Amino acid sequence: VLDLLAEFGFVFLMFISGMEIDFSSLRVHRASEQQKTVKKHQLSPVLIGSLSFLLTLILSSMVGYSLYALGYVNDIWMAALILSTTSLGIVVPVLKERGLSTGRYGQTLLVAALIADFVTMLLITIDVAVLSHGLTFDILLIGILFVAFFLMIRFGNVFFNNIPGVRRILDELSHATAQIKVRLAFTMMLIFVVLAEVLGAEVILGAFLAGAIISLLKRPEDEELSHQLESIGFGFFIPIFFIMVGVIFYMQALVSSAEALILVPFLVLAAYAVKFIPALIYKISFTWRETLGAGSLLSARLSLIIAASAIGLRLGVITDAVNADIILVAIITVTLSPLIFQRFIPEAEGQASRPVVVVGAGLLGLQVAEQIVAHGDPVVLVDPDVERIQRAQERGFEAVMGEADRYDVAVEPYLNRAKTLVCIHSDIERNYRVCERARTTFGIDHVVTRITDPSVIDRFDKLGVTTMNAAMDQAVLLGLLVRNPSAYELLTRTDDDLSL
Repeated sequence: VLDLLAEFGFVFLMFISGMEIDFSSLRVHRASEQQKTVKKHQLSPVLIGSLSFLLTLILSSMVGYSLYALGYVNDIWMAALILSTTSLGIVVPVLKERGLSTGRYGQTLLVAALIADFVTMLLITIDVAVLSHGLTFDILLIGILFVAFFLMIRFGNVFFNNIPGVRRILDELSHATAQIKVRLAFTMMLIFVVLAEVLGAEVILGAFLAGAIISLLKRPEDEELSHQLESIGFGFFIPIFFIMVGVIFYMQALVSSAEALILVPFLVLAAYAVKFIPALIYKISFTWRETLGAGSLLSARLSLIIAASAIGLRLGVITDAVNADIILVAIITVTLSPLIFQRFIPEAEGQASRPVVVVGAGLLGLQVAEQIVAHGDPVVLVDPDVERIQRAQERGFEAVMGEADRYDVAVEPYLNRAKTLVCIHSDIERNYRVCERARTTFGIDHVVTRITDPSVIDRFDKLGVTTMNAAMDQAVLLGLLVRNPSAYELLTRTDDDLSL
């Protein structure tokens, strides 16, 4: 029973890892954007993450060959993939806690961790298939998982988001005893796990893809679903997996072998080297401290390295002693890496006062800035018009002349630190470009824009942008003022000493 629960906890951990993906971070920017970025020595997060992982894989393969030559492992590639892992589950909370999950630096680290996790899982699945069945055409069956993945996304978008009434029914059945969204999420996970098992792939890939589907299909109003699934996983199933890892931790094999004890410091050094050396590529876009901080945080391993080691032990390509060594490496790196990252990136730097960036310094922009300042938040106005910038500065605002819809050396530092962005240009396409950069390049969670055409609301919704349409909202506010003057006052007062 414990083995079954531990296996389910393992699957659930990979499922939640897939749910943590923010796919908007992986959007490919337009060619013009990329060219300007390269000219200014700013590589895109996807390019940096891909190059650093490729270098990690090359170095890990060299370490894997050394372990194979010394007789510690029976498969070079499995050893290389074990060392290539990164813990997305550690990178995400550390960056969020230090206020770095937004901005180019935080987004680059998140994308790098995501690429490392996903590609490693895919390669482990292929390697296990080769070890189990040989190099046959059956390996191509793994592609069916991805076909099912894309079909499910397509079907889900049409069924859940486009058919009228379905969303409303799901919301109505998501409370009390029904909890239909939670049941659908479990069903999705089990379908892909069973499909992976039938195809001869590792179940971790199926579970991860199922989590990615939930991430793609869920809307901002489904945030409660994520909390519910995390509560089920981290509250019950996932701890059983880690407890059983401790149960099978073969300490006797470790302490009884001098070679196994000597291997521990070698593996720890290798685990850091295969991440720190490729991280030097970050120096193209970031400072030395940020570069070394990236190498340290991406060195943290936890769930996937233990899972990969367990698979290797099951297949007989690593011994009990080496498995114990790898578990120790996971414990050491997951403890030390966040502490080293903290030394390179001090607390004050991550939690510095983060401004609200208002893009557009016209009359409305100045009025919005006045409202935000009245609530005690710092504001920075951005506009390409020199007269507007001078007028804003005369009124006591911090204002920067430049463009926010493309790379601009004067504006970039403010977008990197922004906690919220408000875009109030009159041009809808320009607004969209600004919002897209804010969400995808800088990972700003809260982006607000004014639009004049209600037909484009859905386009901005898909970006995760909050829209305000004066023509529609004016009637709503007038109706609110008629029905409930107190609620209207609550929305419009400038002081925050309010109770509800």
